[in-house]
Amino acid sequence: MHLAQQYADTQGDPEYIKAIQQFIKEEQRHAHFLKLALQKNSSPVIEKNWTDNLFSKIRKLCGLEMMVSVLFTAEIIAVAYYGCLAKASKDPVARVLFERILQDEAMHLKFHGEHLQKLRAQGRWGTLRGGMNRVFIWAVAGVVWHEHDVVWNHGFGSFGEFLNRCDGQLSRAIMG
Repeated sequence: MHLAQQYADTQGDPEYIKAIQQFIKEEQRHAHFLKLALQKNSSPVIEKNWTDNLFSKIRKLCGLEMMVSVLFTAEIIAVAYYGCLAKASKDPVARVLFERILQDEAMHLKFHGEHLQKLRAQGRWGTLRGGMNRVFIWAVAGVVWHEHDVVWNHGFGSFGEFLNRCDGQLSRAIMG
């Protein structure tokens, strides 16, 4: 919120703070929905894991652009992940929850993608940073594929197919 507030103040964009607050509320709601679905299906709920901690640390490293880039990466992965969960779920209530989350995530992708484009247009090295974003997404995709292979098998035939999907979303959203 501190970085978002600084940006909003320097750019004269108070609506950005409201949008970030809404985004945070929606992500908290997604976590609640996922927890309900897991509990309803007698699955364990993991409060934290190492990937969550790593994302949190990376997000705070280099200012607003890096934070938005990390959030954008998480949204790309989330769209694929919740699509797989919706496809795999035999529980109709859980499926509806996952599909609702997917709708929100699609809006988050658009929001963060547009904002990332705006941030990169203001600075130098936009193309280089876009390429670095692609490499970052590939690395994250590899880790997340390994950590959640049971879920991915419901939506993708291979890691390459998953990576192509993530890469396509990145290209459509911020790379033109």
